[in-house]
Amino acid sequence: MDLGPELHQHHHAHTGRIWLDTVLAVSAVVISLFTAVLAFHQGGAMERMVKENEHMVQASTWPYIALYSTNVDAAGHDLYIVGAENRGVGPAEIESMYFSYKGRRLRSAGELSRLVAHDAGHDVTPRLLTSDIAGVIPARQSFPVLEATPSISAPWLIEALRKSGSDIDLTVCYCSILGECWIAEKDATSRHPHPVSRCE
Repeated sequence: MDLGPELHQHHHAHTGRIWLDTVLAVSAVVISLFTAVLAFHQGGAMERMVKENEHMVQASTWPYIALYSTNVDAAGHDLYIVGAENRGVGPAEIESMYFSYKGRRLRSAGELSRLVAHDAGHDVTPRLLTSDIAGVIPARQSFPVLEATPSISAPWLIEALRKSGSDIDLTVCYCSILGECWIAEKDATSRHPHPVSRCE
């Protein structure tokens, strides 16, 4: 009866010397462990490299909005200006902006001028120059948001704004091109913008 081809079992090669076989087996295990450890460390190094690259991109696109107010020009003339400056290295996308007066959020700079005029004893609607900074502020650029200068505003209004400076606040929420957002406030306890998940 033909039982078919004879099957041979394959065995690992042995030298016939127990000590040499043991050394070879231990060496194979050590090499395998070393390879696994090396692969693990390489994976960790790659992960660290990715994170470092992310930080570099964040650092190279980081905007920093600083809000300021000025009471006098270079020639020593009285005025009142509130402005925004991007002191960062990346563009700042302005998402929202509003003025507050004595803790009350205002709908417009015109409302601010009326409140200041009323508190100064005037019933007229004073003239202010305002800018809507919705859009993008490039890095290292600044411009005024509100201006009361002798060429456009009455002296009494400039003086009233100067006296009310601590009651006037400007809040700006802005984001980087990577979608990270911050809120900057003119009269905040900390002059540094604080991060938020998104602008309202």
